[in-house]
Parts: sequence; C-alpha cells; structure tokens
Amino acid sequence: MSNDFLQLEDDRIQECFLELSEQINPDINTAIEQIRILGNAGRKELAEECAEIVYDLINDPATSTPPETFFAALADWREDNKTFSADYYSKLSGYYNLDRLMTAFIKAAGIGSDLPANEALRRFILLKQLGPGVICYEQTWGAGTITETDMFERQFLIDFEKKQAHRMSFAYAGESLKIPEEGSFMYLKIKNPDKLKKLVDTDPAALVKLLISGQGPLNAVRIQEFITDGIVLQDNWKRFWELARSSLKQDPLIELPAKRSDPIVLLQKPRDYDDVWFKELELNLEPRNILEKIEELERASLLDKLEAYRLTVVINRICFIFTETSDDYSCAMEALLLAKKHNLQIPDEQLNAFLEPTTETRNFILIANNLPHRLLSGLLQNLFSSTPVKTADTLLQSLASLETGSLPTVLNALCEQKHSDRVFEKIKEILLSGVENSAALLSWIAGNMDFVESANISTSVNIMNDLVSLLSAAEASGDTLKARNIVKSCFERQDWIISNFGKLPPANRLVVMSHLKHAQAWDHVERGSMLIQIVRHFPETEKALADRKTTRRKIDRFTSIRSFTQRHEQLRKIIEIEIPQNSKDIGIAISLGDLRENADYTSAKEQQTILMRRRSDLESMLAEVSRTDFSNFPAETVGPGTSVTIRRPNGKTELFHILGEWDSCLEKQIISSESPFALALTGKSAGESTEVNGESGKETCFIEKIEPLPQHILDWAKGDPTR
Repeated sequence: MSNDFLQLEDDRIQECFLELSEQINPDINTAIEQIRILGNAGRKELAEECAEIVYDLINDPATSTPPETFFAALADWREDNKTFSADYYSKLSGYYNLDRLMTAFIKAAGIGSDLPANEALRRFILLKQLGPGVICYEQTWGAGTITETDMFERQFLIDFEKKQAHRMSFAYAGESLKIPEEGSFMYLKIKNPDKLKKLVDTDPAALVKLLISGQGPLNAVRIQEFITDGIVLQDNWKRFWELARSSLKQDPLIELPAKRSDPIVLLQKPRDYDDVWFKELELNLEPRNILEKIEELERASLLDKLEAYRLTVVINRICFIFTETSDDYSCAMEALLLAKKHNLQIPDEQLNAFLEPTTETRNFILIANNLPHRLLSGLLQNLFSSTPVKTADTLLQSLASLETGSLPTVLNALCEQKHSDRVFEKIKEILLSGVENSAALLSWIAGNMDFVESANISTSVNIMNDLVSLLSAAEASGDTLKARNIVKSCFERQDWIISNFGKLPPANRLVVMSHLKHAQAWDHVERGSMLIQIVRHFPETEKALADRKTTRRKIDRFTSIRSFTQRHEQLRKIIEIEIPQNSKDIGIAISLGDLRENADYTSAKEQQTILMRRRSDLESMLAEVSRTDFSNFPAETVGPGTSVTIRRPNGKTELFHILGEWDSCLEKQIISSESPFALALTGKSAGESTEVNGESGKETCFIEKIEPLPQHILDWAKGDPTR
C-alpha cells in the first residue's frame, strides 16, 4: 500500500485491505497506521470498515501484533468514548484472560473506566513494557531501574536515584513513569553516566540537546536542575552553561527564547526564513528576542545577502533595540557590534542618539561596570570614532569609579588613543586619595608593576605599602573583595615575590612583613604559607616574624567550652553554608541581567556584606578568647570559675556561678564574667561588702561565701550546646 493512499477512492482502499488479508505474512503494523491516518483525515466510516478486516487478522494465532496497538490507532479518532471503551475493554480482557499480570495491568491502566481511551491504552502499553531491568523515569524521584514486579501487591520495586527500593503501584506507574529511549539522557544517566560526563568537557551543547530531545522543551532553570543532578557540579554550572549556550546559539535546530523562563526548543529541521518570518520580526517588541532572531539570520549565513525589504526590517529592529534597552545595555551593544560586523548601515541620527548619553560620566560608569570585556571594547571603539575628545575626558573622569572587570579595558583603550600621560597623572591622583578609593586600580597595578614603575607613577615602596594596606583591611566585600583577591594571588606567586620584594630596600621589606603577618586577606594557614615563601627568598625578613614565636596571646579572657563551641559552630555555618548559598544567589541574580534594577541582586549583595562582617567578627572573637572547662580555677576571691553567695540588704541570699565572657544561663544562675554584676564582685573576698545594682537602684551586698564551681556547672561548661 503506497504512502499516497489517501488520494485513492474508497473502493480502491478497501480492495487494498482485502488483498492484505489474503497475504501469507501481512504487514499489520502498516495497516494499523493507515487506519489511524484515515480516521484522522475524517474518513471514519471507511476506517471502521478497514478496521474490521485488520482486527480479524490480529485474532489469527499466527499474528504477533498485540490488539492494544490496534485499539490505540482507533482511539485517536473515535468520538464515542464510552461505547468504544466498553468494546475494547471486552476484547482486550478476552485476549489476555489467561494472563494474570496482563489482567492486572488492564485494570491498573483504567481500561473500561471513564478515562479517555487513548490515555488508558497509553498506560496499558507502557505497563506491558515495564519489568525487572527496565530503566524508567519519574519526575519526583528521577531515573531508576525496576528490580521486581510484585504481582501480589500489584506494585513495582524500583531503585530510583533519589530513593532506593521504592514501591510503586501499577496504577501510578502507568500514569507517571516514562521509559527513556536507548541512548537518551535519562537512559545514559543510569547505564553510562561517564558518557554524559565526557560530553560536559567535549560538547556541552550536545548534552543539552540530548536532554531536550528526550524530555521535550525545557527552560534554563529546568535544564540546570537535570544536569546538576549528578552530572555537573553546582559550582561549575555557570561555566558549563556559558559554553553550552554559546554553541546552541550557533545551532540552526535550536530556538532560544528571549526570556530565561521560556523553554528552549529543539526543531526537527532548520527554520524557513520567509516573508512570514520577517513580518513577525517586524512586529516583535522584545529587544532581547529581536537580537536572538537577528543572530539566527547570522548563523544561517543570511545576514550578508538580504533583499531590500528584509534588510530594512533588520535595520529598523536594531534601531528599535537602541531606543528600548535602557535596562539592558548589553543587548544594544550586541546589536551594534552585529551591525558593524555585517556593514549594516545604521542611520547616523539613531546611532548618535544611542551613543551620546554614554559619554556622560555617570552613565558611562554604570554601563561600563556591567558590560563584559568584548562589548565594552566595542563600545569604546565606537565612542572614540564618534566623539574622541569628549570620550577621553569621560573615561579619565570615570577611572576612580570603575571596577576590576572594566578598568583594564578602559585603561588600554586610553593608552591606545595616545592619552598615556593623562592616564598616569590621573592614576597618581587616585592613589593619593587613599586605598579605600582605589582598590580596583591597585589590583591592576599589582599585575603591571614594571609598567607602573617605568611610568614614574609611584615608587616601589609606596606601591607595596598601598597593596599591603588593601590586604590588611578588616572588611572587604563586592568589588573591593574581588580586587583584594587579585592582589592576594600576586603575593602568592613566587616570581612576583622575587621581582617586587627584590626592589624594596631591606628596611622596607621588614616593615612590609610586619604588616603582612596580620593581613586579613588570608586565614592563619594560608598566611603562614605565604610568609614562609617570602622568607625562603629573603631570609632577613624572618626577624619581622620573631614576635610570633615569643609573644603569646593573652590568656586572661575565658569562656566555657560550650559557649566557644557554639560560636565556632556559628562561624562554620556561615563559611560552609550561608556564604556559598549567598554566592549562588548572587550568581542567579546576575544571570537574570540588568543589575541596576535587580532587587534580588541588591538583596544578595547586602546579605553578602552582613555575612562577611559576621564572619570577621566571629573570627576575631574566637582568636582573642580562650576556651576552658574551669576545673581547678582558684576560689580565694570572686572571679571566673567561682560560685559566690551574697546577702542583700533585705536578708535574702542568692547564689551565682561566674563563668566566662560568653556564658549565661539564668535557669542555672550562671552569669558572664563581663556582666556588670560580676564585675562589681570580681576581686572581692568572703566577708567583704560591695555595691551592686538592685531592683530599686544601687545597694550594698555582703559576700558570704566563695566556692569552686559545683560538678553540675562544670558539666554544663564542657557540654554540647546543641543538647
């Protein structure tokens, strides 16, 4: 039977089916598909007549085609669901009446119920394919392998990624499970995860396409959920997605949406860029989506050979982007660079109207700090071509406010335009304004020390002092933290140390070392490693570290093991949980674009500042206070580690247990050694009187007794604060 059978008359089609019934090995599956096509084409009466012929063939014991395939083809177009359901339920039940498992599947699939026939048959066909060893997928539990079919309980036992030995009823399995095709993302995740992980390194875009081909259209968030679930580490996602998206943009079979929340679609064939497509582009009002569409034309190699009407549409849409992207300047710059690359003639009026506001210092700073290097370079080229003098003035005025990402690009552009002398003078001015105003500049200087020195911008001694001041700052967040980390990495490089410490007079090396040993940029272990490396090349600097060996931390500040552990746990939670989560929140907020009006980004950055301050405070506290269990503390006078009984003027006696700085528990009469009450008693002996705060003001109390701490208080002091 040919593929163009729909062109035949009814009688001829019926003859073809009758001829099929007389064949020794009839192609029943093809016949079933032809019945589906006939019914969907509206020729239902003919489809019913042909179906009777095919059903007789299916009932032949020599035929291996299962009846559910036949009924599924009819369910596509049969409208009398109730009558049809009763009919195919009766026939299927009769066909499988001797098979207990199939009978259970028929019931579990909802065959014969009010469920639409095509859905019930889909579930039944799926259930027939399930059994031990079959790989499946469920939205909540992920991919898994069926290990057992339990006929008695009417359940499958499945080892899912997220839940082993999970029991699932036949009915729910038919409704929710999917069987991934061999070679699909979900199939390989169970059978050959190493193949998926190899694609992470070799072809990220192919991995995303493999996922979409099996799961259907997915947005970026859902793709991230799938791929970071055992394939790519969460911390590596951003890099992976940048590489994948870059390649996907070049793929003619991929349709990327303008909004991150919209799904990415895998096309069956490359799109046709006809007049209808260009009309849709002409009416498009979403700047980011317009840009994606124009980039599609570039990938299809059509942007350089557009006819007049289509070229006009593209240029008009680029001009529209210029007027509508005040909150997404990167989009406008992408469009401008694309136009320049393909010599698209943007009218001067529109181009100048777009570029002119950029030469205002305030606008330029905001834009430059949010553009990636490639786009910022393109912007600077266009600005210098358009208004070279005003552009140079604006860039020089902006230097002090530029961040670590944008500053090098702007400095290079100014020097290329023969403004080096003005740049050097401006750098001197910024450095004189103080380290707190020049963190980004110092990070650039650290990587260009020879250039800065040759330009007589500053002396090696002054530059090194400024760098050490940045490293020693108690608090750093945002771009200042980024700048400090760049400088920090320089101090950890052997070649950098040899080159730049060697230029310092010996006396200045000692001064620098004396400051570095307390620099906040490193933790204790990292700082020690860095200092040892300096001493290895400049042995005389070890003298600056001598007081580390002879000066011990004061030990007159105490707290209990319990309270110390509690603060240490707070610090651990901040470092290991809250700060990493905050970094992820910042990354997600950045990925949404437009940082100027991004409430999520602002909130995350504010939280980052709070977390860094709390971390610094806790690290300082833990470094300055000693932990103790208070055993064997002297009890001759009142002080930490003593129990004191006092008598108030009204004759009432009270017992207090004085522990360390951070200890307090009113239920157990434990008070901090730094509380006003404890300080008033400290140093006093039994039999003495002292003035303390009472309910109605100052009152004189008598110290009746001073004792060592009782055992239950000592147990509390060294106990677990979580219990």
